[in-house]
Amino acid sequence: MAVPSPSYSNYPQVSIVVLNYNGRNYLQNCLRSIHQLVYPFIEVIVVDNGSTDGSVDLVKREAPSVTLLANEENLGFSEGNNRGMKVAKGKYILLVNNDVILTPESVSELVKVMEQDCSIGMAASKSLLMDCPHIVERICSLLTPIGFLNHIGLFARDKGFDRVIEVFSPVAASLMLRKDILESLGGFDDKFFLYFEETDLAWRLWLSGYKVVFVPHSVVLHKSGGVLGKASLSFKQYHSFRNRIRALLKNLQLKSLLWIVPLHLIFCFASAMLFAVYRDPRTGLAILKAIFWNVSHLKDTLRERQRVQKLRKICDEELFKKFMCWKVDLNFFLKLFKHVKGESLCTF
Repeated sequence: MAVPSPSYSNYPQVSIVVLNYNGRNYLQNCLRSIHQLVYPFIEVIVVDNGSTDGSVDLVKREAPSVTLLANEENLGFSEGNNRGMKVAKGKYILLVNNDVILTPESVSELVKVMEQDCSIGMAASKSLLMDCPHIVERICSLLTPIGFLNHIGLFARDKGFDRVIEVFSPVAASLMLRKDILESLGGFDDKFFLYFEETDLAWRLWLSGYKVVFVPHSVVLHKSGGVLGKASLSFKQYHSFRNRIRALLKNLQLKSLLWIVPLHLIFCFASAMLFAVYRDPRTGLAILKAIFWNVSHLKDTLRERQRVQKLRKICDEELFKKFMCWKVDLNFFLKLFKHVKGESLCTF
């Protein structure tokens, strides 16, 4: 997709929402990178999720023009970002992790692409590893027949990823959304504390007839793991498994759900048993808790499913033709049990 040179005088306002939780040092660098953006029409909203490390004082002292929403407790990724997006005034909303550094033209490149095509509901930057900037975090993720995601370009060299392409699920480090579309879809699922929320929202965008794209010339540097690197494996896997099951139940058509979800649950139980017996019993137990959370919240999930299915404009077959990876690499599961540390292998 050819992208013309920018003409900023005609460009709309962008609201940048930065979610923070005890990431004072990361946040400081992130705000400095926002200050160096070449795009002139921005507002900055920092949502702090009950930090105790002086993050709020930092924002008040070093960025007094920033809109600060200071929550009393950690509301998680979904609800924290939802609160920031509700007060955003821009036509576009850019969600940025606090451990991200934006390059000067990263915002303008996203806006250029979205202004060209009003059917694009979400656009993702190319996320490079901050410690190894020649390595991409990943390009996107695809569906698989067993309900897990297949990550494309995971920790690959930044070579050849130079075209705007449609993707199923993007990297969430730097995501641009249209505010009007976001309002009609309801934002992130507030039951998702963290993990899989960007996939769920991207899925709903596709079902509603909108596109999700990867924009390679919008480059950000991401300290992958960042603050979350301190969280336990059991904590990460609990939320990852829990949210993925709920997303499958909400977004799949009934005929797809009837074969994908049972397969997925078989692999969930198998993963729990393997963890419990061979590696980390706490993580095995966390996966079982994630499964039974979905049982106890099934009524709410089915209510959300009904709302999502009413938005549907394309069938699963059409979506699967674009984004289903029918070949499942089971070596990924073997690698998981050999490496219980590291963000790259901590969530499916």
